[in-house]
Amino acid sequence: MDEIVSLLWQRDEQALSLLENRYSGFCRRIIAGLLDSVQDGEEVLNDVWLRVWNGIPPARPKYFRAYLAKTARNTSLRYLERAQAQKRSGITVLLDELAECIPDQTTRQPLDSVQIRDLLNRFVASLRTEEREIFLQRYFFGASIQEIAAARQYSENRVSVSLHRTRNKLRDFLEREGYSA
Repeated sequence: MDEIVSLLWQRDEQALSLLENRYSGFCRRIIAGLLDSVQDGEEVLNDVWLRVWNGIPPARPKYFRAYLAKTARNTSLRYLERAQAQKRSGITVLLDELAECIPDQTTRQPLDSVQIRDLLNRFVASLRTEEREIFLQRYFFGASIQEIAAARQYSENRVSVSLHRTRNKLRDFLEREGYSA
């Protein structure tokens, strides 16, 4: 990891082949959770490598794997926005699931992205480890309920119930913070 960052910092093209060899599977899983098409996923993966190449330097991420995850996720979301697909994509399903927890922006001053981030970080930190991992797998990495169940050797029902309860906790948390859904 430090080797890849150092090579990127030195603008050594060998970093790209190392990056692809070590992290392509990791990034593909994140991208696949958000996009429906394998072809779109390959296009986004190439965009991720370009963003990493252009981002280091000046960035020198302390946690490279987290930096890659965020870059893959954000690149996928940007791709979805550009495509403005008419069909129901994976991210639309995720947003629909969370819609019941989102505060009504008409009753309060709208939240900015920093406030939303801080609220969500506090909420996620308050969860038990298992709840947090399932919640993040679903809503950050875009994993399907089936994928989460298979990875954890749980029934799909158990994962669904856990997500439902965690969404209810999120709604309650936001209400306690003064934001009602």
